[in-house]
Amino acid sequence: DDHHAGRRRQAADEHQHRQALAARGQGQGQHEAVRVAPPEIAQELNLPRSTVFRLLHTLQMMGFVQKEGDERHFKLGPAVLSHGFEYLASLDIVEAAQPILQRLRDEMETTLKESRQLRTCRYFYAEGPESLESLMATKPATFETVDTAWDDVCLIAFTSGTTGPAKGCM
Repeated sequence: DDHHAGRRRQAADEHQHRQALAARGQGQGQHEAVRVAPPEIAQELNLPRSTVFRLLHTLQMMGFVQKEGDERHFKLGPAVLSHGFEYLASLDIVEAAQPILQRLRDEMETTLKESRQLRTCRYFYAEGPESLESLMATKPATFETVDTAWDDVCLIAFTSGTTGPAKGCM
């Protein structure tokens, strides 16, 4: 429907913006603020400089951008964070996470094939009788807890292997 089509277009625009930031050496993994000068913005957006200055002034008054100490550059302001949280809260988290979940599932299946110890992987939001939801539905609604010690392992999570081989961590 139109709502989902709009979200897909917005996601594509955001992806394109992240790629542009990455090309400039900014974005993911970077902790330095993005700093831009009005002439750069005018050139990037193909707008007259006067229009860019008026837009920046309005955005500054609304808290979306702030002037840097040198008074020639701008960076994002606190209002961006506030609206970013509102946007994230409006998302269907499962829908937004599906591409990431699918990539992790694919990586886990590769690990499962290559591992001598790992025999089974189960997933939330999977199809069929072997999904976690289906298996949980076959169990009683209540259970008796097991006595544990403070140093018992309660969860083993596997990393994706983005910085090296995939590995289990406790």
